[in-house]
Amino acid sequence: MNRLAAGFTDLTADEIAAQLKEIEAAAHRSKQCVTLDLDLMQYDHQRHHLRDWPRPYIQLLLPDISIIPYEETD
Repeated sequence: MNRLAAGFTDLTADEIAAQLKEIEAAAHRSKQCVTLDLDLMQYDHQRHHLRDWPRPYIQLLLPDISIIPYEETD
């Protein structure tokens, strides 16, 4: 199941990323068994995981959270 979520926070990008990794660990994620994959895709205007932005499921879900779709730049 793929989902995107948007929100507001006072946390830094590093703090959010660390919390996401803690949630993954609590779900017993390992390299052999990915039970949960949580990634910070964008923080303010800074995009992360750039290779994931063009993925079809990301592009399909973007309109639901009002984020401008990824466009390749030179």
